[in-house]
Amino acid sequence: MPPTLRSSIHGRKAVQQPESPEQIDNEDEDEDMQSDHEMISSEMEDDMIEDDYNDAPVQSSAQELLRPLQETADRVSRQVEEFSQAFDRFREKSKKLSGQQLWEETWKLMDTYATIASKSAGRVQATSADSKHAQKKRKSLGVTNAQKENLLLESDLWNLTLELLPCKSPHLLEDAHHAQNSALVELHRYSTNDEIWKAFMEVDPVANEYEALLEWLQERKRKTSPALKDVDLDLYDKSGRGDGLWEGGNIYTQAPIKRQKVTRAHPGPLDPAEDMRTIHFRKADSEPLVTQMDPDAALRQDAMLEVEDELFESSAWHASWELLRRGSSPEQYRNWWQDRNELWRALLLRNSSVQNDPAINKAWLRIVNLASNRELAKLCRELADSRDLATDYENAVYGILSGSYSAAAPVCKSVDDHLYSLINSLLIERYDQFIFAYHERLETPALQDFIPSPSTSREISNYVQSSQTDKTTKAEAHQPHKYFQSALMSGDLAHFFLEMGHAAAQMAHLTGQSKTLFDNDETQVSECAQVAAQDEDVIRMAAHLQLALQPLGLLDQAYEENASVMENNIINYLGLLEQHAKYSLLPLYASKVSAQRQPRVLGRILSKVTVPKERDTQMRLMKSYGIPVYRVIYTICDYTRRSWAMKLNDRGEALKAAKIIEYKDKIVRVRTGFIGEMHDDEQALVVQAHEWVNYIDMKNWGMACWLMTALYKTLLLSGKLAAAKSLSTRVELAQTSLKVTGMNLSLAAMVAETPDEDGDAEVGGDATEDGHNRLAGPNKRRKESKPSHLLAKETTNRSALAEQSLVWAHLELLVQAMDTLEYWQDLADSVDTLPRNDPKTTKTAKKELGQTLQAVHSAMQPLLDHGFLSSAMDEQEDHDLRHIREHYLPECVLGYNSALYFGGHAITRQHLVQCMELAQQIAQNETLIGAFVASKRMQELVTAFAHDSQALLRANEHGTSSMRGRSGKRSSLGGERGGRADIWQVQWTADKDQ
Repeated sequence: MPPTLRSSIHGRKAVQQPESPEQIDNEDEDEDMQSDHEMISSEMEDDMIEDDYNDAPVQSSAQELLRPLQETADRVSRQVEEFSQAFDRFREKSKKLSGQQLWEETWKLMDTYATIASKSAGRVQATSADSKHAQKKRKSLGVTNAQKENLLLESDLWNLTLELLPCKSPHLLEDAHHAQNSALVELHRYSTNDEIWKAFMEVDPVANEYEALLEWLQERKRKTSPALKDVDLDLYDKSGRGDGLWEGGNIYTQAPIKRQKVTRAHPGPLDPAEDMRTIHFRKADSEPLVTQMDPDAALRQDAMLEVEDELFESSAWHASWELLRRGSSPEQYRNWWQDRNELWRALLLRNSSVQNDPAINKAWLRIVNLASNRELAKLCRELADSRDLATDYENAVYGILSGSYSAAAPVCKSVDDHLYSLINSLLIERYDQFIFAYHERLETPALQDFIPSPSTSREISNYVQSSQTDKTTKAEAHQPHKYFQSALMSGDLAHFFLEMGHAAAQMAHLTGQSKTLFDNDETQVSECAQVAAQDEDVIRMAAHLQLALQPLGLLDQAYEENASVMENNIINYLGLLEQHAKYSLLPLYASKVSAQRQPRVLGRILSKVTVPKERDTQMRLMKSYGIPVYRVIYTICDYTRRSWAMKLNDRGEALKAAKIIEYKDKIVRVRTGFIGEMHDDEQALVVQAHEWVNYIDMKNWGMACWLMTALYKTLLLSGKLAAAKSLSTRVELAQTSLKVTGMNLSLAAMVAETPDEDGDAEVGGDATEDGHNRLAGPNKRRKESKPSHLLAKETTNRSALAEQSLVWAHLELLVQAMDTLEYWQDLADSVDTLPRNDPKTTKTAKKELGQTLQAVHSAMQPLLDHGFLSSAMDEQEDHDLRHIREHYLPECVLGYNSALYFGGHAITRQHLVQCMELAQQIAQNETLIGAFVASKRMQELVTAFAHDSQALLRANEHGTSSMRGRSGKRSSLGGERGGRADIWQVQWTADKDQ
């Protein structure tokens, strides 16, 4: 942990520099491991350097062209991984910490982030020394220096958070509070400037923060600016000094003064008498010249320097500004001006006080020395506000020395310049207040305590707001990293996170990227926030900073009032992880989202995860982070189903059940390929998403049943039978129930078990029901039991679990029955392509037809049971099941009858007898009768059975050895048509709906 006192006098953690290539080469082997693509690209580039660029192979050029994109992807991927690892370690440690220990651990986390960013910036620097040809290629892809500068800035920004965090710590605030009670006691008339400064920093936490900001701005200026040279200064090239050092001061004005002294034989300084103005003036514009060469002569005499010297003065004051802006030490001041014979300027910049204490940060002497130079400080303020100075840079220098932002603002060319000048003035203002209290205490010894004034950081926030609209700084202020920096420096991070949260939702809906994760937000925010909410680096930085500060309590009020908006920043980062396919990191960050939004966010992202191994990983991670898995699974399934159903409805495809049968020559038959294959990717995604129910827990089995029945109903009512078929095979009730509950809850398994075995199958809890009650209908069960929804009931009782699964089982059996009918018709249609006069083929075909018809018979039996699809769990489900019954049961029954009819002619007349048995079953089944009556298809059923009866009568007339076809003619296989079955004369083809 850094020292509690953040004073520059006592030092602080050095700002980390991006690592050199040599340092990077010494990293761990895992971090240095290059991908195959990187290694190949590197080898290609080396070959191209040796050869002429115009003759380079096309493949090599392509590799080199794509290399920047790969490097960017690798850089982002590595940063994402490293940040997540650091945050995960912090999350685990922070669970057991509180108070100052938590602050120390958070400070270490900021240090880790700064190290990661520094390494990333170092890697970019290490790879930036490419060939000119490679650089040209990279530029064509938009890889600019701005991107590299952003990486360096990110590294510096994490270092800034590292410096600012202790300023908010309870330990520092507590120490400052205690120090305020006796702040002035140890100070006396002979206290040195650094002792006064130290006492000031001990009592004022806000001053510690301002000092950290100023130091960071000075460091940034030094790092991002080239070495200061004369030619870099405004107007220097017009001052007539050439490219050498400044020697002789204002030499162009000295010459006429010397001439006047020689002419007048004047041994001392010229008297600026009124008559001198008539003979001592500039030739360029006849303005009076100064008669003396001290620095104040022009202002004191209200006279001018020669034009070249005025330009020289302007450049000199510009240089002074630059030296102050870069935080140069007194030694650097002295060296600069001593080389130019202007040593007095160096004394001015440090406020002319001798300090030999090596512990002092020499860059701050100009502020520290204000304690003993009150008159000089007063004069600097007057000069800063003076309108008589020749150049704005002179006002600016005096403004920095005295703490006048208005005097420095005209020469500020960037947001950082303005912030530097403003924060400098705020710090000096607070120091002046302490110095005033110090002097007051010297007059009144009874005064001992000092209470600093409230924070004035609001002025920084106000400037940040104005910089976003000022035409001179607007472009810079809108840069995402600069927006993040401004938020750090203003200290109003809560406002920053809220604005970013609003912007994240807005831009998601505006761009369509990750919009399903957010509710639409119409709150007005700045353009800066909207731009930053789309920048990947700032999204990552904002999310991690927010997650680090939240446990410290610094954002409690913002979370209390706008929790959902604050969470948008984390969710925005989750969307970014989704874009980069970092699915394994999702649960870590989702665990920091409220319990209400976790399922929605994770569910909508994980719905796209279809690989079983990845699903297993997600399940393990979600459980380890305490995320309610069953709620996520519910969202995955429910969201995909609802989204797909809405698209169907928008396209007008919803609620249009599929036709199973058709009529050919007034004879009913199954439509060929009425299910077909599933080629729709959206349907496939919905089905695959419901495979997640295999991961649900036993207590939430009712939820799994609800999800599956909901999708089955949607698919059947919209006629998407191929998807329903896929669902029945991919998420089969028997296998899923066995995996989730350890029991096979399919209808076939339940029927096969004896009541005693069923009674012994309970696992515990709800195993007190009688055997007859277990088999009772759900409506009766609901009346006899507690009023809660059956599917919401948590149970481990086998019969209760089976009852929850009943509708799922019925819908699955319905789809399986339709699947067997389709297969039967495909087989029946295929007989037309077989050899007509091959007895062996005929025998084989009959055998296969018989086996398939038996499968149809078995699949149709559950549909003929009493109460099939009549066990609705609620009114809405009853409505849906009624529509399914009234459409699909008549279709399936008529299709089944047509299969028996065909089998009675092609295989054996016994199948015609089964047609009569089918008629008897239907007559005794109220559910089936009701379905035919409600769908107004009873006439079709009666007609079909009439055809069955006629066929059976004809078959009986001709005996069992030969059966006649429908036309009564002899078949080509021998005998009179109609005397025996002739499957080769059956040529049913698909026709339009009847």
